[in-house]
Amino acid sequence: MVWHIHQPLFIPNDEVLRQIHESYRIIIQTHKSLAIPLTLNITGALLERFASLDPKIINDINELVQNNLLELTGTGYYHPMLPLLSESDAVAHIKKDKQLKKRIFSRAQLSGFWPTDLGWAPWLVPLLNEQKFQWVIVDSTSLTQANALPEWQEIRVGGHTVLSPQIESITFDDEVSTPYEMLLSDKKIIILVRNRDLSLTLSDHNKGIIYQEHLAEQFADEVAQKTTKNGILILAEDGERINTQTARGYQRILTALQKTSTITFSTPSKYLQKKPQLQHKYFPASTFQYDMAAWTQTMDDQAYLLYLNRAETTIRTLELSLGNNNNKKARAQLSKARESLLKAQDSGALFWKFHQRTRSPSWQYARDALHHAESGFSLMAKS
Repeated sequence: MVWHIHQPLFIPNDEVLRQIHESYRIIIQTHKSLAIPLTLNITGALLERFASLDPKIINDINELVQNNLLELTGTGYYHPMLPLLSESDAVAHIKKDKQLKKRIFSRAQLSGFWPTDLGWAPWLVPLLNEQKFQWVIVDSTSLTQANALPEWQEIRVGGHTVLSPQIESITFDDEVSTPYEMLLSDKKIIILVRNRDLSLTLSDHNKGIIYQEHLAEQFADEVAQKTTKNGILILAEDGERINTQTARGYQRILTALQKTSTITFSTPSKYLQKKPQLQHKYFPASTFQYDMAAWTQTMDDQAYLLYLNRAETTIRTLELSLGNNNNKKARAQLSKARESLLKAQDSGALFWKFHQRTRSPSWQYARDALHHAESGFSLMAKS
Protein backbone atom coordinates (compact mmCIF):
# COMPACT_ATOMS: atom_id res chain seq x y z
CA MET A 1 0.00 0.00 0.00
CA VAL A 2 1.38 3.38 -1.05
CA TRP A 3 -0.21 6.66 -0.02
CA HIS A 4 0.78 10.04 -1.42
CA ILE A 5 -0.05 13.22 0.52
CA HIS A 6 0.48 16.86 -0.39
CA GLN A 7 -1.15 20.23 0.16
CA PRO A 8 -0.08 23.18 -2.02
CA LEU A 9 1.11 26.37 -0.37
CA PHE A 10 -2.10 28.14 -1.38
CA ILE A 11 -4.16 25.78 0.83
CA PRO A 12 -4.82 27.61 4.16
CA ASN A 13 -3.59 26.18 7.45
CA ASP A 14 -7.06 25.33 8.74
CA GLU A 15 -7.63 23.04 5.75
CA VAL A 16 -4.26 21.37 6.26
CA LEU A 17 -5.14 20.76 9.91
CA ARG A 18 -8.46 19.25 8.89
CA GLN A 19 -6.71 16.86 6.52
CA ILE A 20 -4.29 15.87 9.28
CA HIS A 21 -7.13 15.05 11.68
CA GLU A 22 -9.60 13.58 9.20
CA SER A 23 -7.27 11.78 6.79
CA TYR A 24 -3.54 11.46 7.43
CA ARG A 25 -3.76 10.48 11.09
CA ILE A 26 -6.46 7.90 10.25
CA ILE A 27 -4.13 6.20 7.76
CA ILE A 28 -1.26 6.10 10.24
CA GLN A 29 -3.41 4.84 13.13
CA THR A 30 -5.11 2.19 10.98
CA HIS A 31 -1.81 0.68 9.86
CA LYS A 32 -0.44 0.86 13.37
CA SER A 33 -3.44 -0.95 14.87
CA LEU A 34 -3.33 -3.71 12.24
CA ALA A 35 0.50 -3.87 12.15
CA ILE A 36 0.36 -3.65 8.34
CA PRO A 37 3.33 -1.93 6.67
CA LEU A 38 2.76 0.95 4.27
CA THR A 39 4.75 3.28 2.09
CA LEU A 40 4.16 7.00 2.48
CA ASN A 41 5.10 9.77 0.12
CA ILE A 42 4.82 13.19 1.70
CA THR A 43 6.16 16.29 0.03
CA GLY A 44 8.77 18.29 1.89
CA ALA A 45 6.56 21.37 1.64
CA LEU A 46 3.74 19.64 3.52
CA LEU A 47 6.12 18.07 6.03
CA GLU A 48 7.47 21.54 6.79
CA ARG A 49 3.93 22.70 7.59
CA PHE A 50 3.35 19.66 9.79
CA ALA A 51 6.27 20.76 11.94
CA SER A 52 4.60 24.07 12.74
CA LEU A 53 0.90 23.09 12.67
CA ASP A 54 0.84 19.66 14.33
CA PRO A 55 4.24 18.18 15.29
CA LYS A 56 2.51 15.13 16.80
CA ILE A 57 1.72 13.77 13.34
CA ILE A 58 5.47 13.76 12.67
CA ASN A 59 5.99 11.74 15.87
CA ASP A 60 3.26 9.31 14.77
CA ILE A 61 4.95 8.80 11.40
CA ASN A 62 8.38 8.46 12.99
CA GLU A 63 7.11 5.78 15.37
CA LEU A 64 6.06 3.61 12.44
CA VAL A 65 9.37 4.30 10.66
CA GLN A 66 11.31 3.13 13.71
CA ASN A 67 9.12 0.01 14.01
CA ASN A 68 9.71 -0.85 10.32
CA LEU A 69 6.01 -0.41 9.53
CA LEU A 70 6.43 2.63 7.29
CA GLU A 71 8.78 3.41 4.42
CA LEU A 72 9.17 7.01 3.34
CA THR A 73 9.96 7.94 -0.25
CA GLY A 74 11.71 10.88 -1.80
CA THR A 75 9.86 13.25 -4.11
CA GLY A 76 9.90 16.84 -5.38
CA TYR A 77 9.75 19.34 -2.49
CA TYR A 78 6.98 21.55 -3.86
CA HIS A 79 5.18 18.84 -5.86
CA PRO A 80 6.53 19.71 -9.34
CA MET A 81 5.70 17.87 -12.54
CA LEU A 82 9.28 16.77 -13.14
CA PRO A 83 9.12 16.19 -16.94
CA LEU A 84 8.30 19.91 -17.31
CA LEU A 85 11.41 21.03 -15.41
CA SER A 86 15.06 21.48 -16.27
CA GLU A 87 17.35 18.89 -14.72
CA SER A 88 18.85 21.51 -12.40
CA ASP A 89 15.43 22.51 -11.04
CA ALA A 90 14.44 18.87 -10.64
CA VAL A 91 17.61 18.22 -8.62
CA ALA A 92 16.92 21.30 -6.48
CA HIS A 93 13.45 19.99 -5.57
CA ILE A 94 14.72 16.47 -4.88
CA LYS A 95 17.69 17.54 -2.76
CA LYS A 96 15.60 19.95 -0.71
CA ASP A 97 13.03 17.23 -0.03
CA LYS A 98 15.65 14.62 0.88
CA GLN A 99 17.55 16.94 3.22
CA LEU A 100 14.44 17.81 5.23
CA LYS A 101 13.34 14.19 5.59
CA LYS A 102 16.80 13.05 6.63
CA ARG A 103 16.88 15.77 9.26
CA ILE A 104 13.43 14.92 10.69
CA PHE A 105 13.46 11.13 10.21
CA SER A 106 17.01 10.07 10.96
CA ARG A 107 16.28 6.36 10.44
CA ALA A 108 14.50 6.78 7.12
CA GLN A 109 16.48 5.22 4.27
CA LEU A 110 14.72 7.04 1.40
CA SER A 111 15.61 4.32 -1.08
CA GLY A 112 12.57 4.88 -3.26
CA PHE A 113 11.13 7.78 -5.20
CA TRP A 114 7.57 8.89 -6.00
CA PRO A 115 7.42 11.34 -8.92
CA THR A 116 4.68 13.97 -8.63
CA ASP A 117 1.49 12.86 -10.39
CA LEU A 118 3.57 9.84 -11.45
CA GLY A 119 5.10 12.13 -14.05
CA TRP A 120 7.90 10.09 -15.57
CA ALA A 121 10.54 10.78 -18.22
CA PRO A 122 13.55 8.62 -19.17
CA TRP A 123 16.09 11.34 -18.27
CA LEU A 124 15.11 10.79 -14.64
CA VAL A 125 16.98 7.46 -14.61
CA PRO A 126 20.53 8.88 -14.26
CA LEU A 127 19.29 11.80 -12.19
CA LEU A 128 17.63 9.59 -9.56
CA ASN A 129 20.55 7.18 -9.60
CA GLU A 130 22.95 10.02 -8.86
CA GLN A 131 20.73 11.10 -5.96
CA LYS A 132 21.15 7.57 -4.49
CA PHE A 133 17.62 6.31 -5.13
CA GLN A 134 17.31 2.60 -5.89
CA TRP A 135 13.73 2.40 -7.17
CA VAL A 136 10.92 4.54 -8.53
CA ILE A 137 7.19 3.99 -8.98
CA VAL A 138 5.60 4.70 -12.37
CA ASP A 139 2.01 4.27 -13.49
CA SER A 140 0.92 1.25 -15.49
CA THR A 141 0.16 3.65 -18.36
CA SER A 142 3.93 3.75 -18.96
CA LEU A 143 4.10 -0.04 -19.07
CA THR A 144 1.17 -0.11 -21.51
CA GLN A 145 3.07 2.22 -23.84
CA ALA A 146 6.27 0.22 -23.37
CA ASN A 147 4.39 -2.85 -24.61
CA ALA A 148 2.98 -1.05 -27.63
CA LEU A 149 3.41 -2.40 -31.12
CA PRO A 150 3.38 0.75 -33.28
CA GLU A 151 2.02 0.47 -36.77
CA TRP A 152 1.74 3.19 -39.37
CA GLN A 153 -1.34 4.31 -41.22
CA GLU A 154 -1.53 6.82 -44.06
CA ILE A 155 -3.70 9.88 -43.37
CA ARG A 156 -4.31 13.15 -45.24
CA VAL A 157 -3.02 16.33 -43.61
CA GLY A 158 -3.05 19.67 -45.40
CA GLY A 159 -3.55 18.00 -48.76
CA HIS A 160 -0.61 15.63 -48.22
CA THR A 161 -0.37 11.95 -47.36
CA VAL A 162 1.57 11.41 -44.15
CA LEU A 163 2.18 8.52 -41.79
CA SER A 164 0.35 8.46 -38.47
CA PRO A 165 1.27 6.00 -35.67
CA GLN A 166 -1.44 3.58 -34.63
CA ILE A 167 -0.63 2.28 -31.15
CA GLU A 168 -1.93 -1.08 -29.95
CA SER A 169 -0.84 -2.65 -26.68
CA ILE A 170 -1.53 -5.74 -24.63
CA THR A 171 -0.40 -5.88 -20.99
CA PHE A 172 -0.92 -8.95 -18.81
CA ASP A 173 -1.54 -8.89 -15.06
CA ASP A 174 1.76 -10.54 -14.22
CA GLU A 175 3.64 -7.84 -16.15
CA VAL A 176 2.19 -5.13 -13.88
CA SER A 177 3.51 -7.03 -10.84
CA THR A 178 6.98 -7.54 -12.31
CA PRO A 179 9.98 -5.46 -11.12
CA TYR A 180 11.98 -3.94 -13.96
CA GLU A 181 15.30 -2.22 -14.50
CA MET A 182 15.92 0.68 -16.84
CA LEU A 183 19.35 1.85 -18.00
CA LEU A 184 20.34 5.24 -19.39
CA SER A 185 23.75 6.93 -19.58
CA ASP A 186 25.31 3.92 -17.83
CA LYS A 187 23.04 4.55 -14.84
CA LYS A 188 20.19 2.30 -13.81
CA ILE A 189 17.16 2.31 -11.57
CA ILE A 190 14.54 -0.25 -10.60
CA ILE A 191 11.06 0.46 -11.95
CA LEU A 192 8.03 -0.63 -9.94
CA VAL A 193 4.61 -0.30 -11.57
CA ARG A 194 1.47 0.94 -9.87
CA ASN A 195 -1.53 -1.21 -10.71
CA ARG A 196 -3.74 1.60 -11.93
CA ASP A 197 -6.92 -0.42 -12.44
CA LEU A 198 -6.89 -2.01 -8.99
CA SER A 199 -5.85 1.25 -7.30
CA LEU A 200 -8.94 2.94 -8.72
CA THR A 201 -11.39 0.04 -8.45
CA LEU A 202 -13.20 1.30 -5.36
CA SER A 203 -12.71 4.98 -6.07
CA ASP A 204 -15.45 7.50 -5.68
CA HIS A 205 -13.71 10.82 -6.11
CA ASN A 206 -16.52 12.72 -4.45
CA LYS A 207 -16.97 10.48 -1.41
CA GLY A 208 -13.61 8.78 -0.89
CA ILE A 209 -11.34 6.10 -2.20
CA ILE A 210 -12.98 3.20 -0.37
CA TYR A 211 -16.49 4.48 -0.04
CA GLN A 212 -17.88 1.22 -1.49
CA GLU A 213 -17.25 -0.65 1.75
CA HIS A 214 -19.51 -3.56 0.82
CA LEU A 215 -17.10 -4.49 -1.98
CA ALA A 216 -14.12 -4.97 0.37
CA GLU A 217 -14.11 -8.77 0.36
CA GLN A 218 -14.76 -8.92 -3.38
CA PHE A 219 -11.87 -6.52 -3.92
CA ALA A 220 -9.58 -8.65 -1.73
CA ASP A 221 -10.42 -11.67 -3.88
CA GLU A 222 -9.60 -9.75 -7.03
CA VAL A 223 -6.26 -8.61 -5.62
CA ALA A 224 -5.46 -12.19 -4.62
CA GLN A 225 -6.22 -13.42 -8.14
CA LYS A 226 -3.87 -10.84 -9.67
CA THR A 227 -1.09 -11.35 -7.15
CA THR A 228 1.76 -13.30 -8.74
CA LYS A 229 4.36 -15.44 -7.04
CA ASN A 230 7.59 -13.47 -6.47
CA GLY A 231 5.88 -10.36 -7.84
CA ILE A 232 4.90 -7.06 -6.22
CA LEU A 233 1.42 -5.60 -6.64
CA ILE A 234 1.36 -1.89 -5.85
CA LEU A 235 -1.84 -0.13 -4.84
CA ALA A 236 -1.35 3.63 -4.61
CA GLU A 237 -3.54 6.70 -4.39
CA ASP A 238 -3.84 10.14 -2.79
CA GLY A 239 -4.12 9.92 0.98
CA GLU A 240 -6.87 12.51 1.01
CA ARG A 241 -9.20 9.81 -0.35
CA ILE A 242 -9.30 8.37 3.16
CA ASN A 243 -11.46 10.38 5.54
CA THR A 244 -13.77 9.96 8.52
CA GLN A 245 -16.50 8.58 6.23
CA THR A 246 -14.28 5.99 4.58
CA ALA A 247 -12.01 5.01 7.50
CA ARG A 248 -14.08 1.97 8.43
CA GLY A 249 -14.13 0.80 4.83
CA TYR A 250 -10.35 1.13 4.59
CA GLN A 251 -9.84 -0.94 7.73
CA ARG A 252 -12.26 -3.52 6.40
CA ILE A 253 -10.40 -3.91 3.13
CA LEU A 254 -7.02 -4.16 4.86
CA THR A 255 -8.41 -6.83 7.15
CA ALA A 256 -9.86 -8.73 4.18
CA LEU A 257 -6.49 -8.59 2.39
CA GLN A 258 -4.71 -9.65 5.57
CA LYS A 259 -6.85 -12.79 5.78
CA THR A 260 -5.96 -13.83 2.23
CA SER A 261 -3.33 -16.53 2.38
CA THR A 262 -1.67 -15.62 -0.91
CA ILE A 263 -1.04 -11.98 0.04
CA THR A 264 1.82 -10.65 2.17
CA PHE A 265 2.09 -6.95 2.91
CA SER A 266 5.49 -5.42 2.35
CA THR A 267 7.26 -2.19 1.57
CA PRO A 268 9.06 -1.99 -1.80
CA SER A 269 12.54 -1.91 -0.27
CA LYS A 270 11.85 -4.95 1.89
CA TYR A 271 10.54 -6.79 -1.16
CA LEU A 272 13.64 -5.87 -3.16
CA GLN A 273 15.90 -7.23 -0.42
CA LYS A 274 14.90 -10.68 -1.69
CA LYS A 275 16.73 -9.87 -4.94
CA PRO A 276 13.88 -10.67 -7.37
CA GLN A 277 14.80 -11.13 -11.00
CA LEU A 278 14.60 -7.82 -12.83
CA GLN A 279 13.46 -7.54 -16.43
CA HIS A 280 15.16 -4.90 -18.54
CA LYS A 281 12.71 -2.58 -20.25
CA TYR A 282 12.40 0.93 -21.63
CA PHE A 283 9.67 2.95 -19.90
CA PRO A 284 8.46 5.90 -22.00
CA ALA A 285 7.36 9.23 -20.55
CA SER A 286 3.96 9.12 -18.86
CA THR A 287 1.74 10.44 -16.05
CA PHE A 288 -1.16 9.04 -14.06
CA GLN A 289 -3.32 10.71 -16.72
CA TYR A 290 -1.41 8.96 -19.54
CA ASP A 291 -0.04 12.15 -21.11
CA MET A 292 0.65 15.83 -20.27
CA ALA A 293 -2.62 17.26 -21.58
CA ALA A 294 -4.10 17.78 -18.11
CA TRP A 295 -1.23 20.15 -17.29
CA THR A 296 -0.57 21.84 -20.64
CA GLN A 297 -3.67 21.91 -22.82
CA THR A 298 -5.19 25.34 -22.11
CA MET A 299 -3.98 28.78 -23.13
CA ASP A 300 -3.62 29.69 -19.45
CA ASP A 301 -1.42 26.63 -18.88
CA GLN A 302 0.80 27.52 -21.81
CA ALA A 303 1.08 31.19 -20.82
CA TYR A 304 2.07 30.16 -17.31
CA LEU A 305 4.70 27.71 -18.54
CA LEU A 306 6.15 30.32 -20.90
CA TYR A 307 6.38 32.80 -18.03
CA LEU A 308 8.08 30.19 -15.82
CA ASN A 309 10.56 29.53 -18.61
CA ARG A 310 11.27 33.26 -18.83
CA ALA A 311 11.88 33.43 -15.08
CA GLU A 312 14.09 30.33 -15.14
CA THR A 313 16.17 31.67 -18.05
CA THR A 314 16.67 34.99 -16.27
CA ILE A 315 17.74 33.19 -13.08
CA ARG A 316 20.22 30.99 -14.96
CA THR A 317 21.67 34.03 -16.71
CA LEU A 318 22.08 35.81 -13.37
CA GLU A 319 23.87 32.76 -11.93
CA LEU A 320 26.33 32.75 -14.82
CA SER A 321 26.78 36.51 -14.72
CA LEU A 322 27.58 36.49 -11.02
CA GLY A 323 30.28 33.87 -11.41
CA ASN A 324 32.79 34.57 -8.63
CA ASN A 325 31.29 37.99 -7.97
CA ASN A 326 30.81 38.41 -4.20
CA ASN A 327 28.00 40.95 -4.48
CA LYS A 328 26.06 39.82 -1.40
CA LYS A 329 22.91 41.78 -2.21
CA ALA A 330 22.73 40.38 -5.75
CA ARG A 331 23.30 36.85 -4.45
CA ALA A 332 20.54 37.35 -1.88
CA GLN A 333 18.17 38.24 -4.71
CA LEU A 334 19.33 35.17 -6.63
CA SER A 335 18.55 32.94 -3.64
CA LYS A 336 15.08 34.47 -3.30
CA ALA A 337 14.50 34.03 -7.04
CA ARG A 338 15.42 30.34 -6.92
CA GLU A 339 13.09 29.63 -3.98
CA SER A 340 10.18 31.52 -5.55
CA LEU A 341 10.68 29.58 -8.78
CA LEU A 342 10.53 26.24 -6.95
CA LYS A 343 7.28 27.31 -5.25
CA ALA A 344 5.81 28.38 -8.60
CA GLN A 345 6.46 24.90 -10.02
CA ASP A 346 3.83 23.10 -7.91
CA SER A 347 1.89 21.04 -10.45
CA GLY A 348 -1.37 22.01 -8.74
CA ALA A 349 -1.02 25.44 -10.32
CA LEU A 350 -1.56 23.76 -13.70
CA PHE A 351 -3.82 20.84 -12.83
CA TRP A 352 -6.55 22.87 -11.07
CA LYS A 353 -7.82 24.99 -13.92
CA PHE A 354 -8.84 28.62 -13.66
CA HIS A 355 -9.29 28.73 -9.87
CA GLN A 356 -8.54 32.06 -8.22
CA ARG A 357 -6.95 30.46 -5.18
CA THR A 358 -4.68 28.19 -7.21
CA ARG A 359 -3.64 30.33 -10.16
CA SER A 360 -3.23 33.77 -8.54
CA PRO A 361 -0.74 32.69 -5.81
CA SER A 362 1.19 30.64 -8.35
CA TRP A 363 1.45 33.54 -10.78
CA GLN A 364 2.68 35.66 -7.88
CA TYR A 365 5.45 33.18 -7.06
CA ALA A 366 6.46 33.17 -10.72
CA ARG A 367 6.52 36.99 -10.87
CA ASP A 368 8.50 37.12 -7.62
CA ALA A 369 11.06 34.76 -9.11
CA LEU A 370 11.50 36.92 -12.20
CA HIS A 371 11.55 40.20 -10.31
CA HIS A 372 14.13 38.97 -7.76
CA ALA A 373 16.37 37.89 -10.63
CA GLU A 374 15.96 41.23 -12.38
CA SER A 375 16.75 43.01 -9.11
CA GLY A 376 19.93 40.95 -8.91
CA PHE A 377 21.01 42.30 -12.30
CA SER A 378 20.26 45.87 -11.19
CA LEU A 379 22.37 45.43 -8.08
CA MET A 380 25.23 44.03 -10.17
CA ALA A 381 25.09 47.04 -12.47
CA LYS A 382 25.37 49.43 -9.52
CA SER A 383 28.40 47.68 -8.00
